Amino acid sequence: MHDLTEQLTALRRPELMVRAALAGMSHYDRQRDLEPILGDLPTSRSAVTELMAIEEAMNHARRRGATGYSVTAHMSVLIALMAEGRDLQQKHAPDAQDTPLHRRSDTRRKVDQRSPDRLTPYMNASGIAALRSATKAFSASAMAGSSAGC
Repeated sequence: MHDLTEQLTALRRPELMVRAALAGMSHYDRQRDLEPILGDLPTSRSAVTELMAIEEAMNHARRRGATGYSVTAHMSVLIALMAEGRDLQQKHAPDAQDTPLHRRSDTRRKVDQRSPDRLTPYMNASGIAALRSATKAFSASAMAGSSAGC
């Protein structure tokens, strides 16, 4: 599990995709959503492994602008991957259900090394609880500077 956790932790995708996947996770149904993707219902560990391979191929197609790329299919796979990763984490750490797969600091926006004044739009897609708190913190800081708080 440790190697699989590291692979999930290293997964980086655009922030909009991660937010959409987080929203979709609340409606995730393993049998309904996983079966069309994988054809059967494997264990969470096997599902995560297979979904990571599928998602990596889809992400590669997205990045090169392939004509057959489907954002809808990609989001379905990303939602399933994040939900299965969460379930796998909870099975192996039942006392720490909200403990993220990675350190909290991994969800903060990273400074682009080529241009330090810019933030990269990628977020870690594996730490569900930490990602939610980072997203809320980012939204709160954006609201603090707006006229909505006056």
